[in-house]
Amino acid sequence: MTKLADAIRRSQHVEAAPMGFGAAKPAAKPTIMVGTLGPSTAALDAAKAAEADVALIDARGSSLSKAEAEKAAAEASGVIIGAILDSVDATQAKDLKEAGIDFLVFNPDTTPAAALLDDDFGYVLALASEPEEAFLRSIEPLSLDSVFLEHMPSSLTVAAQLKISRINILSHKTLTFRVEPDVSPDELRSLRAVGVRLVLVSGEADAVRQVKDRVLDLPPAKTEKQDRPIISLPRG
Repeated sequence: MTKLADAIRRSQHVEAAPMGFGAAKPAAKPTIMVGTLGPSTAALDAAKAAEADVALIDARGSSLSKAEAEKAAAEASGVIIGAILDSVDATQAKDLKEAGIDFLVFNPDTTPAAALLDDDFGYVLALASEPEEAFLRSIEPLSLDSVFLEHMPSSLTVAAQLKISRINILSHKTLTFRVEPDVSPDELRSLRAVGVRLVLVSGEADAVRQVKDRVLDLPPAKTEKQDRPIISLPRG
């Protein structure tokens, strides 16, 4: 299991409340991971300064050499490192993994299938803004850590939220979203409700930390049991 997949799994685990008098209340646990998105040095520096979970190196329109990837991985200090490129072949994917990159965000239209054959490397599929239902259903068998949506609706209406929920339901994958630094707590809560488990922020460390603080302040996510009605039968 990749570091990203493991971190997403742990973020979905709801801790049981402590029982008994004087039981210590556990520290607040974020239910959405927060990461950075940007050029190699900027993304990693902001992630470390803000104590973010993930740094996604944006190498679109440029390149990411194995040496650059190795340097970023060596300086990660516990931050999960990913990379997003315009296109990548099997050799490049292998080089990134060997350099210490944990996951790759790839474009399905330009990435050869052979680049996704390493079971120990993490893959995140970059989705188009309006993916078709047949395409969403077809990606379920792929071994993906998440799917990535780069453009958040300017207004997160109920209709927009349902479109995001449709992606989660049809693909059976958790979602990664790029959000603006001024994303509101209510928007974060609404994204969490439809399967978003990682939000990426472009900008300085202060902006990333503010988003992280808003995530920490969110009310606990409801568990499955809390969503179901409780029926009591009389004893007799």
